[in-house]
Amino acid sequence: MAIGIDKHRLAFEIMKITFQMEDMIKQTPNSLLHEMNNNEYVRYTDLLKRKSAMIDELQKLMLNDGDL
Repeated sequence: MAIGIDKHRLAFEIMKITFQMEDMIKQTPNSLLHEMNNNEYVRYTDLLKRKSAMIDELQKLMLNDGDL
């Protein structure tokens, strides 16, 4: 199991985005995703797409290194 700088960076960025998304939901009325305004929802889904791409990249690195 090799934990290189790329995996650390990706894990850090994934968590950073996760916290941003959680904060966005907390700031909406009743903390509900469907109560976001259009601009907030677009930003939220953009973050979700970025996070998903990073998770895919991290998974590939982990598979290549035999971590999974």
